[in-house]
Amino acid sequence: MKTARKNQQRQRRRLRALTVLVLAAGVTKLWANDAPWGIERQDPLWFVFVPHLRYIKTDVEAEDTTYNSKTGGSSTSYQRVYVSPTVGIGWDYFIYHPDLFFFSTLVEPGFDWTQINGTGYSSSQDSLLLNGSLNGILLREKPYATTLDYTRSHDEVHYDFYNSATTDAENLGVTTGYREGPVPVSLSVHKSNSDSLGYNQETISEQFMLDLHARNERRKQDATDFTYQYSQLNYQNHYQVVTSTSENSYHRVTLTDLEHFSHSTLNSGVYFYDTISAQSSSENLNATVGYNYDHSPQLHSFYNYAFSTYSGNGSDSVENNFSAGVGHQLYESLCSGFNAHGSQLSSSSFGSTLDSYSIGVDENEDYTKRLGDWGRLTLGNNLGCDFTSQDSTGSQQFISDEAHSIPTIGPMIIRLKQPRDLSITSVKKNNLELDPSEWHVNQASDPWQIQFFTSPISNVQPGDTVTISYTAQSNPSGSYSTVTDNCRASLRFWDDRAEIYASYNVTVNQASSDEFLLQNFNAFEIGADCEWHDFHASGSYTDQRSTLYDFQSLTFNQGYATPISSHSTVGVELSEQWNVYPPGSGTSTNATQTGSFYSLMTHYNWHPTSSFTWNIEAGYQRQAGLGYDQNLFAARTYLNWNIGKLELHLGFEHDDQEYVAEKRQREFVYLRMRRNF
Repeated sequence: MKTARKNQQRQRRRLRALTVLVLAAGVTKLWANDAPWGIERQDPLWFVFVPHLRYIKTDVEAEDTTYNSKTGGSSTSYQRVYVSPTVGIGWDYFIYHPDLFFFSTLVEPGFDWTQINGTGYSSSQDSLLLNGSLNGILLREKPYATTLDYTRSHDEVHYDFYNSATTDAENLGVTTGYREGPVPVSLSVHKSNSDSLGYNQETISEQFMLDLHARNERRKQDATDFTYQYSQLNYQNHYQVVTSTSENSYHRVTLTDLEHFSHSTLNSGVYFYDTISAQSSSENLNATVGYNYDHSPQLHSFYNYAFSTYSGNGSDSVENNFSAGVGHQLYESLCSGFNAHGSQLSSSSFGSTLDSYSIGVDENEDYTKRLGDWGRLTLGNNLGCDFTSQDSTGSQQFISDEAHSIPTIGPMIIRLKQPRDLSITSVKKNNLELDPSEWHVNQASDPWQIQFFTSPISNVQPGDTVTISYTAQSNPSGSYSTVTDNCRASLRFWDDRAEIYASYNVTVNQASSDEFLLQNFNAFEIGADCEWHDFHASGSYTDQRSTLYDFQSLTFNQGYATPISSHSTVGVELSEQWNVYPPGSGTSTNATQTGSFYSLMTHYNWHPTSSFTWNIEAGYQRQAGLGYDQNLFAARTYLNWNIGKLELHLGFEHDDQEYVAEKRQREFVYLRMRRNF
């Protein structure tokens, strides 16, 4: 009881102090304006000693979320009401002298009240609030000037069109260094905390980052660059009654050098990565060197070498790669190239070892021809042949940090490159481990497929690059040869507005033993795209036949945006994709799988005056098949209106998400009012 009484007294004292601060800022401004001797006009140096009342604002939010299970029939609900009146007090000044320390601060003291009602529980919370920002620069005229940035905010964050959350974020950053001399150096430290709440899911994260950078620039654009980065990310994810935690950290060191000579350039680099997480830990060291020589304007050659070593997750590997080649431009429209390459790999994992040697050659031709004034024809072909010999013991092979790009259109699904997969050790983005709730493995296919989802933790998006470390069954000792041929043709016409293209890729392997599982495949693709004023459209068809799996894919994308008046615009984006995976014909076959993907997004914008805007946007996305079904719908409208010094921001959001085992609905409305002074 005494503790609760003391807390209430402390809250009242804080509230009185904030009230006095606001009144003092406002009264001082009014007194300065009304003073008969005109302090604000005639003595601005005196007036900046006191803070200014910039604005008064009130934020009101209401959220209603429901969750329904399709398997157990359970249902939960969550309602939240949030009210927060605040004031904005700004102060731009300096300490002793503007060149010593100049700062600009915006303080938002206020009060927030939150009422939460859920299935089986209810709570009410109120507290004093202090948001705002601070930007300062110390010794700004010196080469060792230091900047300080601090922000604390409460806002609505959209991770993609169908996923959003209200987020309380706090960020602190310091940047310093020495920016003159032969080797300018910069050092930045950043710390952030965030608490995101949406769809009855709360994610609390803490991140610390340090970045040290030094660069020496010389004549002829020669340069040496050094970077050290350290990052630590800890987060907790609460969804319904399930809580998951993760701790990730990494060290990254890069050292690169570029040298220019009379007819050549030399590139070299050393890269070190040390990644630590609850699921896996690894160290990776890479070193590269590349030399390019221009023998004539039409003839050049290159020589490259790369070394890499990996250790972690119960496995170790050492790899050497080299390549040397020549490129020749016979005519302006014809380019030819030839290279020889090789590699050596020694690895061990879980009691298994692999030693392999590979050597091969590549030849490529590219031809471009202008067809009068109406079109341009492009032809290309790349032919390669490789021979690999390996000596292996054990039955498993570990593949570390295999890179994959998330598709830009269609489901966020990738397929591993190695067949006969056994387990996945880690899934990362930007060297940080992804939470298991952000991805799902489909083990019904060979190789395995991974479906990714968007979340507040990593925010995986189409086009991102992820790395996968996993274990698969290894091939036996022996040798095999691989022949690849990739040919392509493209025709652009209609003043480069339209294109039709086709490509054909074939890979043939010949092994010394039938126990080898290698993927022979041939893939054919044809497509077209067109852009005309505000309209664009594209389509493609892919047919791949493989010893592991076959698939056919048909993809379309259309979009149109246009002004319908001098004050309004409207637009629509559509994407469609159909995928079919028939049964395979090799030693490892897949069952027939089909998948479809549809996406429709529309938007409307009306701005009759510079002080008034109204936006409406809606989207629907459907994915079916391939082991994962989902239906996503979102509709949003926002109104922004400035009436003199009064700002009104009104928004409404409706989200509906349906998955295989559950269905979620969320409605969110907010009103933000602000009176500027």
